[in-house]
Amino acid sequence: MPITHEFTLVGDSAVGFLGIASLSELPFEPVRFFWINGTPSGITRGQHAHRRCEQFILCLAGEYKVSLSHGHDSQLILLRTGQGLHIPPGIWGSQTPTSDGSVLGVFASLAYSEDDYIRDFNNYLDWLRDN
Repeated sequence: MPITHEFTLVGDSAVGFLGIASLSELPFEPVRFFWINGTPSGITRGQHAHRRCEQFILCLAGEYKVSLSHGHDSQLILLRTGQGLHIPPGIWGSQTPTSDGSVLGVFASLAYSEDDYIRDFNNYLDWLRDN
């Protein structure tokens, strides 16, 4: 299952914080990076799994509820600024910001390929059974 990671934040509430991270802290060498911002609080994104791609999601601002499933086993993780989560292939995930202004960064192990996505949960369960 996924593993959480907390990055070092330097600063204080009066002037703000700077996140300190090194790519060597990631469990894979990233090939792609993207971020998600502007999603209103309470709106769920993601809702898919990857066949081969690993992801490391990092809360850059605000807070996200991350729902993860491996078939019928599921867990809910709360990510706050500076916290990250490694999501291996074959995990169904969704992300919901709990406040407006939340930003999520995503490092991916593979270039974008629509063929790597499983976007229907019943198809995902079939894929899990067959793999």
